[in-house]
Amino acid sequence: MVQKTLNRIFLVISLGLLASCGGGGLTSTSGSAGAGAGDGGNNNGGGTQFALADLDGNWSGELRPFLETRGDRNLILQMLGGNLLEASEGGGGDWRPGTATLDVIFTADGFLDLTLASTESGVLHLEGAMNLARNTINGTFTRNEPERSTYEGTFELRLSDGITTFNSALLAGEWSGEAMNASDRFRLSQLEIDIDGNLIQAALTKPSSSEIVHHYTTDGFGGMTNENVFIFGNENIGLLQGVVLYATDGSTLTFSYLLINDQGTLMSGPGEDSVLGSGHVELSRPAE
Repeated sequence: MVQKTLNRIFLVISLGLLASCGGGGLTSTSGSAGAGAGDGGNNNGGGTQFALADLDGNWSGELRPFLETRGDRNLILQMLGGNLLEASEGGGGDWRPGTATLDVIFTADGFLDLTLASTESGVLHLEGAMNLARNTINGTFTRNEPERSTYEGTFELRLSDGITTFNSALLAGEWSGEAMNASDRFRLSQLEIDIDGNLIQAALTKPSSSEIVHHYTTDGFGGMTNENVFIFGNENIGLLQGVVLYATDGSTLTFSYLLINDQGTLMSGPGEDSVLGSGHVELSRPAE
């Protein structure tokens, strides 16, 4: 844990030094989700300078808080023509054109200052830098959430490399972590998924006693099965929508969406248990 914290602090210091070296006079572009943002500066610097179009595509990655007990969350960002298509984070923040605003400054040297805001989801602010290969963005974030304390730390976004990036095989195996409801009561969550996206088993337990609150199997309950639950609708981005799990006691656990990183090591998203209420889940597993 100490080493992870030191690595995150080093990243913040490095980005600060790079930004100070960038100085003024950089070409920049900006725009909003509603009005569009143009196509960036026209000085291509022999192909080494960045333009707003370099942000186009399907990005996915992680938010890693400075306070590690807050837990990592997934982040996805989809842009086209400098405009926002969709952005979501694993704690429940969801920003879309029409209900959210996007303010972005992206300099010719590849430094990014991006803010997403909406009445329902609050504000997510990213500051970072894109690599020369134009497929990774690293930096720091601040997340101001309605009725929650500020969540902040470092982030990394990676550009999807094609339609085979996200498939059910990426989810296969065992996941564990925490499910948190609106009252911040914690229950450990464990689930196992097969290669076809079927739920094999899962459980919500009380961390203090290991008492099982809800248990889930492939068969589900009352003729409602947990088969073909974890299936990507779009294999370009790590997004699962409308995931419903049926417990053996008749209760349901519904996720409006779940986000998964391209390494298959982190899954998070907002949901509602028919007994325990609303909250979000953060699940992880070691990299293979």
